[in-house]
Amino acid sequence: MSGYRRFIAYVYEYLNGKKSGNCGFIKVEVRDQQCRMEIHLHCPGLAGEISCKVYGFARKDGLMNGILLGTCETEKETIEFLLETDASNLNDSGISLGKIGGMVLLTDSGNFFATEWDDQPVRPDNFVEMKPADDASQAHGIPRQEISADQDSISEPSVAKQSTDDALESEVSIEPVLSVQPENPVSAVIPSSSAVPQESTVSTESTIPTGAAVSAESAFPAEPAISTESADSGPEVSSTPARPDNNNSTADSSSLEEFTPFTDGEFTVAWKIHPKDLCRISKRCNALRNNRFIQYGHYNFGHLLLGQRNDGQYILGIPGGYSQQERFMANMFGFPYFKESSYIELPGVRGGYWYTLVNAPNFH
Repeated sequence: MSGYRRFIAYVYEYLNGKKSGNCGFIKVEVRDQQCRMEIHLHCPGLAGEISCKVYGFARKDGLMNGILLGTCETEKETIEFLLETDASNLNDSGISLGKIGGMVLLTDSGNFFATEWDDQPVRPDNFVEMKPADDASQAHGIPRQEISADQDSISEPSVAKQSTDDALESEVSIEPVLSVQPENPVSAVIPSSSAVPQESTVSTESTIPTGAAVSAESAFPAEPAISTESADSGPEVSSTPARPDNNNSTADSSSLEEFTPFTDGEFTVAWKIHPKDLCRISKRCNALRNNRFIQYGHYNFGHLLLGQRNDGQYILGIPGGYSQQERFMANMFGFPYFKESSYIELPGVRGGYWYTLVNAPNFH
């Protein structure tokens, strides 16, 4: 597609200056010079309501010169961030996306998260913050002051399990953000088209290479015409989703079929929904209906899941199985998390729901 490119990169936490567990991914899309960056991290042990700064970095003389792109607040064990900006002038910094070699996230509690797509190592001690006002200096990567790298202030959270196959940093990186890992990943749900290439850099090509894991076209059956909005756009995700009173939610949702896909007590209520119900979740329901992963899940299992956790947060879940190939497709289409469920039974693979966080639905 002319004027369009997209790539995904792993994010890792760094403890005591060393690369630790994978905790999520960054998705970057550029369409007609408009750049959209999405960050989805799951960080066990991370406290909520902590300020987090998001930087892109350009390398110069061995340093990683950070350009502040924005700030957000953490939620419990979660960081969600969305930025839409000019690809040739990121956040009015004077720096283009092409000069960026990766991204860094710093929290006020001392957590250091980073990813790179220039095939060079990340060393927290080499990270410095650039002066925001001096465009000429920024363009040449002149730092202002070093961000404190006193790793003694970093409290080591319980790190999520490393992805079963770290080598999945392929030309289009897969985003493993799951704490549930398969003992024997089996491609039992989405057919495999080829092996995932290993230990190579993130590609910024305009299209996903046909040899990388599974293409959307080969993994899914033919579907109706897709709207002009990107078919792989996930649901609208809010960094601070509205959380209505739990006591009112079930009363207003009597038209939906309630069921119990999970028995661990994490969810107060769950409903089976269908594509026609997606307008309850997002005004972009036509784009959601054309999301091919949603279509695929509903076609194979006859329902989708709308659930509410104990903390009031809503999720949209797509039934499926945990395998490397399905994880690739789920992440690519906006569903980065997986929760196992005995309600979904599949031979040779763990059944459950791929899900994402969504705003409170409109039950009226």
